[in-house]
Amino acid sequence: MVSEDEDELPVVTLHEDRLIKKAKMFVDTVEMYYPKIRQVFGEVRIPPDDVIAQALCAEIVLEVYHIPKKSDVLEKAGIRYSPTPKKPRPKKKEGAEGESKEDGSKPKYIHDGKLLFAVTQLTVKLYHLNPRSKKDKRKIQWKAPKLLRRIWRSSRELLVTTEESGRVGEALGVSGPSRKERVTEL
Repeated sequence: MVSEDEDELPVVTLHEDRLIKKAKMFVDTVEMYYPKIRQVFGEVRIPPDDVIAQALCAEIVLEVYHIPKKSDVLEKAGIRYSPTPKKPRPKKKEGAEGESKEDGSKPKYIHDGKLLFAVTQLTVKLYHLNPRSKKDKRKIQWKAPKLLRRIWRSSRELLVTTEESGRVGEALGVSGPSRKERVTEL
């Protein structure tokens, strides 16, 4: 006979235990370098006890916080910014060799499949969606870009510290030269 546990905690398998341990180590490492990452978790409304969701969010933050534009973030994740598909443009031919040259329409960021995977998994986890359901697949496609924008915006506000203005003296704590030094006698 199998006896029941008094505390009735859910049984965690060894694989899940290792996964939670690695996620906790990853979040702690990211927090060591970016102490305000917990505030990003609060902005995105990730529960403090959900370590796997925090690890997914930390992965997304590390990938996108340095990107200056929202459209570039969506481009890197492979999410189309506009709902209409792009029409292919005919390539221009140059010279007698027949080489085609692109007219600067090269994407800035290469599609990152792992970023899209992390965004999708976090969306499924936060909104309790079933990725096998047709109805929930559409919800994932609709909510994932919104979640990515919210993570990007909060990480830009909280993690990007200061921008340099180009004045070296202020960074070193020294004010500019005095008036007497600037004026030269002839």
